[in-house]
Amino acid sequence: MDGARKVLGVFLLVCLGVPLFVATQLAVSVTSAVFSEEFLEKVPQQAVEEFPEAAEEFYALSEETGSVKDPDARAWLAALHKAEPSASNFLKESGIQGWLDTEVQPLIKQVIGVLKGELQPQDISIDLRPLKKGLNSDYVKGVANRTLEALPPCDAVQTTAWRLMTRNPKAVKKLPPCNPGFQQPALAVEIAVQRLSRFPDEHKVFQGEKELPGVNAFSWVNSLMWLLLLFPISLILIFSAVGGGKSFLVWSGVTGLASALFLYIIGKTMGAPMLSAMSFRGQDLIPRESQPWMNTAAGEAVAARISKYAEFVMQTVGEHIATSAMIVGAVSVAVVVLGILLARKG
Repeated sequence: MDGARKVLGVFLLVCLGVPLFVATQLAVSVTSAVFSEEFLEKVPQQAVEEFPEAAEEFYALSEETGSVKDPDARAWLAALHKAEPSASNFLKESGIQGWLDTEVQPLIKQVIGVLKGELQPQDISIDLRPLKKGLNSDYVKGVANRTLEALPPCDAVQTTAWRLMTRNPKAVKKLPPCNPGFQQPALAVEIAVQRLSRFPDEHKVFQGEKELPGVNAFSWVNSLMWLLLLFPISLILIFSAVGGGKSFLVWSGVTGLASALFLYIIGKTMGAPMLSAMSFRGQDLIPRESQPWMNTAAGEAVAARISKYAEFVMQTVGEHIATSAMIVGAVSVAVVVLGILLARKG
């Protein structure tokens, strides 16, 4: 009878206790890692820091045959490359990169403040005046003028489209890639720049006027997730009592150690090792059949960026899982030691 009870206890622990505890701990660790101040600050900041490099790479690859299917768009891009060969320089000189550097990080901190209950959503806005100023700068107008100069002269039909645009910008949805002459370009550039910068000086990030309760969402969600662990822990204690009797603490501790070891291995293999084992590439998220441009060098570059961010996210989550596993392991060792001491006294 005692042997059957132990077999039943082991069976319940192996088939139910450990899998349920590991699955719940994984859910808790992933949520705690992703829904954290550090993660929400780090991901956008990394994207902003790498934006000039990524823009430079994609801009250079846009000249490759097959990257852009629309012939008019290819003509505009070819002219733009002659007018400004460097995307990162355009971002810098137009003020776009400076605006991203100064606005994105404070905005993320404000959003985090809302999640912590320190700010109200309606208090958050983003200042668009530096961006408007940059788009209206002489530099941007100069790039636009040089782009037009790099295009071939317009024919009669194309000239009509340009003239119509200068009189009624909304009437023309797609401008022909050609140079309309010496009088229209300046006016056309002025209208185009004005249309680019036709947005308000300030934009409210969140809509609505309803105030939210001052609750720290990070603490609330993380506390709720950790409370979920009580269920599998309770099952492990019950199953250990079934199989181990008075030694249920030792059984529980050993079960916790086994779970912690499994979790630690998962945490340490997440990131590049797991993505490599899965043969994951960024292209896997965008079917090649529906997006043939993914077969081009530009598509490969996009896929590489996606893979890089996937690795970053998984590595961050993996580190959190490994840390949680070490905590679980330490607690399990303490439980085993306590169980042995109590058994000796008994």
